[in-house]
Amino acid sequence: MKIVALILSLARQEVGSDDGLSALESSYEKAADVASRAVVAIRVDRETVPLRFNPFGGGPIPEIFAKRPRAAWCTGLIVEPGGTILTTHFNVSGTVKSIRVVLQDGREFQARLLGYDGTYDLAALKIEATGLPTLQKSQLKELKAGQPVVALGRAPDGRGLTVNPGIVSAASRLGGKGIQTDAKLNFGNVGGPLVDLEGRLIAITCKVDTKLGISTTRGQNSGVGFAITHDRFSEALVDLKVGKNVAESRRAFLGIRFDEKGAKEGVALASVEAGGAAERAGIKAGDVIVELDGAKLSSFDELRAVILRKSPGDHIKVKVERGEVTLEFDCELGWAPGE
Repeated sequence: MKIVALILSLARQEVGSDDGLSALESSYEKAADVASRAVVAIRVDRETVPLRFNPFGGGPIPEIFAKRPRAAWCTGLIVEPGGTILTTHFNVSGTVKSIRVVLQDGREFQARLLGYDGTYDLAALKIEATGLPTLQKSQLKELKAGQPVVALGRAPDGRGLTVNPGIVSAASRLGGKGIQTDAKLNFGNVGGPLVDLEGRLIAITCKVDTKLGISTTRGQNSGVGFAITHDRFSEALVDLKVGKNVAESRRAFLGIRFDEKGAKEGVALASVEAGGAAERAGIKAGDVIVELDGAKLSSFDELRAVILRKSPGDHIKVKVERGEVTLEFDCELGWAPGE
């Protein structure tokens, strides 16, 4: 009798496992069905990149656009009903001759590039259309590592949908601008949405690896992918729509070195970089930074986290204590040396 009971118990567990798997698959299908209406196919016609040859021999030097299939499609996301579309900067970089966008309903439009930002790896496109569908946004404050997500893209025919499930691997990456996911990204689906199981928008996938000698012609990653969250790309979109371009990835930089043996509260400065953002604002060595944009600081790690969420050219209010005096400075951030 005990053996029979054990067999029945195992059978029930197996059925339950199958039911759970079926429910998860249904969730992926639901997410894809809900979100697919705002996912577009993009065809970029760019000038052919000639192969460069190593002057010391050894054959041609790999170049990412020379390796990428010329007729390949990529992915974008409708973010405004009036025809604004976001994709990655990489997708529309190079010497572009024309950009075509195909909607889910099969309509095709010529698109113009509004602006791009290499720091976020984002680019904004505009098509002459109205009443386009957009996605409901998820609550990012509820985002947790381990949460199931789905990365969506357009298939090689430019119309079919691709679905790559995964999880949130880390809820804060790229200096607080994005998240990490193990959903597989590649040249085809990067630039599309990362959504939760209800089809709500979390982020736009970006920064697929294009390092020479690592990428293939398809650009597959190894399960370490990144995506810019909707709150951050909404901020960047303001500049993209007015044509403000940032060609290369740049990190915001305050230009200070903190004193590890300094104040217990705030960030004591051992030095400020000559000509850097802090010095230009009037901040001096020996000052103690106690607030950034009205938020109190207790450690250098907190200061660094705030700065990393900014972009070069952003302004930030810096409150310091200088002896017995409290001063406030408006500081225009620069970018990290060597970038």
